[in-house]
This record gives sequence, structure tokens and C-alpha cells, in this order.
Amino acid sequence: MTTDSLTAPFTKIALFDGLSAEHLQRIARTAERIVFQPGDVIQTEHDIPEAAILIVSGKALAVEDPSDEKGETIPAGSLVGELAMIIPSRAVTTVVARSSVRAFRITRDDMRQMMEDAPAIADHLIEKISGRLNVMAAEMRRVDKAIAKAVDRLPHTIATDKQPAGTLAMH
Repeated sequence: MTTDSLTAPFTKIALFDGLSAEHLQRIARTAERIVFQPGDVIQTEHDIPEAAILIVSGKALAVEDPSDEKGETIPAGSLVGELAMIIPSRAVTTVVARSSVRAFRITRDDMRQMMEDAPAIADHLIEKISGRLNVMAAEMRRVDKAIAKAVDRLPHTIATDKQPAGTLAMH
């Protein structure tokens, strides 16, 4: 497998976008190549996986139950459980292979070792994750303001002297 074909799947991942070719090669060479068979569970909701899975090819679905035949398609080029390769974190969905799925498995231990050996990788990941958190925080503030504005438009409650003390009437 040539270096370009080995690193190509990693170049499509936003978290890795901007890493040097050398760092991408290191991650790709360290990652375990794995093939999931139809019906194999790639990730289970609420588990704390020790690795992220980069789907290279095949059909995988995010499902409620591993026996579900329908679910949200996880396309090739997706990184499942990306935080798992950096910190222990709970999986938010169950992902099942529905065909033969070729993938890379990037373990937390391997990623930590790479970040220790090449601090530029750690700096890059911190920058990317911080950027995402900033975008998420801005979106949460926007939603909070929209909710507050909607609540302000709701009819206000007022107390009337025809009701017992401490009760409010809606008008």
C-alpha cells in the first residue's frame, strides 16, 4: 500500500485536516487495519471505547438496537467515536456493519504516545477541538437567546384579587 493510499482516508477527516504529511503518515501507520463483517457491532451506545474507528469502505448504520435493519448511514470517510482516541468518553450511538466494512482503529494509547512523541499533533488536536467547542458554545448561546425571546413573547401571568393568595391566573 502506497503512502498516499494509506493516508488518503485520514486527509478527509476534519480533525486531521491541516496535519503535516509526516504526522498523517504516522497516524495511518500506527492505526490498526480492521475488517468488520455484516452484523458486527462497531461501537455500542454508552460503552467507553478505547479507540476511534475510521470507516474506509462498506455500509455501517447507527441504530437503536444491533438487530435493526434500518438506521442512519455512517458513510465511508466518517470517524466513529473520535473522542475515544483522545479521552475516555461514552459512545452516543450503536454502530453496526451491514456489509463488509474496512476501517482503521486508532487507539487512545497509540494516540497518546504519538502526541507525546510529536507535540505538534497534540497542539493540532487541541486547536481543532477547541474550535469546535467555541462553535458549539456560540450555537448554544444563540439557541438560549432564541428561547428567552420566545418566552418573553408568551402571555404573562398576573395575579387577581378574585383568587386565593399565591395563585396566578393566565390571561
